[in-house]
Amino acid sequence: MTDADTLEKLLGLQDKAQGSSSSTAARAAAGQERWCALVRRVNPRPSWWAFRRRPLWQQAFDAVTAHRPRSRLMEAVVIPIWICCNNSDEPAVGRFERKALFCGVHDGDVDEELETDGVPDQLLFVRGECTERGWLAPIEVVDSGEPTLFRNQAYAVIARSPLERIVGIDEERPLPPQPAPTQAVPPWDDEAVSAVDLSGLDEELRRRIESALEDLRFDNDDD
Repeated sequence: MTDADTLEKLLGLQDKAQGSSSSTAARAAAGQERWCALVRRVNPRPSWWAFRRRPLWQQAFDAVTAHRPRSRLMEAVVIPIWICCNNSDEPAVGRFERKALFCGVHDGDVDEELETDGVPDQLLFVRGECTERGWLAPIEVVDSGEPTLFRNQAYAVIARSPLERIVGIDEERPLPPQPAPTQAVPPWDDEAVSAVDLSGLDEELRRRIESALEDLRFDNDDD
């Protein structure tokens, strides 16, 4: 029987959630500080030569820090997956990695790829805490119709709801394992499939998982 604490270790969530803190407010503040540091690392302030973009970046980053995080509990499943992200000019063969997928059971819920290979061959029904935070992105990569928390000429702030912690595990359902795919993944494509057989699940849950897997895939020819 897997407990929530063990699962958080497998999923690498304990450091992320600061579970050792007895204060919910302190944990939330620490989480927001780490999130803002991640935003700066992924989308750093432009260099001085891009002086016109620097104040626009600062406006967007201020919107990230000002956005009040909102947490909510979600019913979800965690399953092992096979994923290959081929960031090369050659087809990738035999390069699928085993990771995990956190998938909300209702439409519109959070789906998140998790960097772990430790989830066993089973479906875990869990309750997870996800926290909505602002994510800064260059305006060029944001669809014109996509809802944003903030937008200027160069940057937008988008709502993201990363998984913070596993609150509890309600059920563990062993499923037959699926071997790693042997197909070649074309250059600059991403492919993701379940590492367990989903055919025995009810249709609605299977559809949600397949939809989440589809979101992890990328076809360079369609870009």
